[in-house]
Amino acid sequence: MAKRSCPCGLPAPYVEFRAHFSRAGRTGHMHEVSRFVRENGAWVYLDAAPT
Repeated sequence: MAKRSCPCGLPAPYVEFRAHFSRAGRTGHMHEVSRFVRENGAWVYLDAAPT
């Protein structure tokens, strides 16, 4: 299995979130690539990677 790096170009485990929503008749979206680190056996949020 090939290792994939974060879309931001930094080697780290990541999760990519995409949310689409509507509120008061207007639509919007959010996009974030979040990086994580392993601490004491648990995955911990590190930061939002630059995209």
